Amino acid sequence: TTKMLLSIETCFNKCSVCLFINGKFHERIDETRNNHTNSLPNFTQELLNENGIKVKNLDGIIVNHGPGSFTGIRIGIAFALGLVTPFNIPLFGISTLEACVLNNEKQAIAVNAIKNTFYVQSFENGIAGEVLHKDFKEIESLENLKIQSQTPNARQLIERFFFRKPEIYTHPLYVRPVNAIVGTIKI
Repeated sequence: TTKMLLSIETCFNKCSVCLFINGKFHERIDETRNNHTNSLPNFTQELLNENGIKVKNLDGIIVNHGPGSFTGIRIGIAFALGLVTPFNIPLFGISTLEACVLNNEKQAIAVNAIKNTFYVQSFENGIAGEVLHKDFKEIESLENLKIQSQTPNARQLIERFFFRKPEIYTHPLYVRPVNAIVGTIKI
């Protein structure tokens, strides 16, 4: 029974932090472009203080591990590792695309990448397939395609966690390398 979770979303322009306590969500979102290094620690401290929670009492921390902004991913992961390491708190990673899937429908999720390309991932029964980096023309024909215009927030990471709990990271969490072959991203 997980009662207290903290989630961190820094993979895109906005920064959001969400604290889940006994069924209630407490969230902060900063839409200021690339302000993660200021917002993330401030929001986390505010949420913990307002709810009388200490980091060591958290049942887990969830972080978005991409795809998204390389710098944003590094900021979120580094911050999460800084919180979990001293207290041996479980760390969970959820991808940008996974955060958008909260049901068992067969579907493909796409988020805008760069220069009219998209990160695309298919899901069946809520289980993720391979992440691909494709041109829009290559994804137009996919069945049940949902193009996400809004990037996920920290609350959605917690909702996905409860829908399909990911594995605990037992090895160092790092930014996964991008395959040099155009059109494929290995995760």
